[in-house]
Amino acid sequence: MKKKFSLSMLLTAVAMVLIIASGVKLQAKATDYYYNEDYNNGDAGQAVKYAITSYDDKTCQAIGCKSSATSITIVAYPVINGETYTCTSIAKNAFKGNKKLKTVKISASASKITTIPEGCFQNCTNLTTVYLDNTKLKSIGKKAFYNCKKLTTLSIKSTKITKSNIKTNAFKNVSNLKVYGNTKAYAKKLAKWIAARGGSVATYAKISS
Repeated sequence: MKKKFSLSMLLTAVAMVLIIASGVKLQAKATDYYYNEDYNNGDAGQAVKYAITSYDDKTCQAIGCKSSATSITIVAYPVINGETYTCTSIAKNAFKGNKKLKTVKISASASKITTIPEGCFQNCTNLTTVYLDNTKLKSIGKKAFYNCKKLTTLSIKSTKITKSNIKTNAFKNVSNLKVYGNTKAYAKKLAKWIAARGGSVATYAKISS
């Protein structure tokens, strides 16, 4: 009888440990998402939501923003819980369907961000201005700016983007777009490639210094 009682107690203890461990795991998962705390970047910088991708390497990914945000800046080094992380990417569909966003900027120092992923700003129907200041940008994913009907200004400082790296329907239903590049010649190429991916470019020019 005593042995049975001991076994029962042991099984109960094991079950409790598993439940507690499960709860801790869920809690850690639930708190993986944070807003940038660095006031140096202003309200636009603080509005962006990040997911920690590695606690050891101190890396994170931009995954969205506050629902009330009209202007956002994706920064290279967001501050989370008092610690500085490196933003290495933007999540697929991160800002899809956001009706409040009007202005988006990626900081020049955000060199780890090399792509605007699929569906990133799809159906952001009030988005008007985008500054892609990170010079390591290489690609713009499928439907990244699909149906951004009010997008009129797109500034791209990177010269690493090619026609093949602007994917299908990336600019579908975008019209009267003004495209700016590091040189007028490259801006002209961008305009041509954007048109091939569904957009309508009104003009192109060199980025003013």
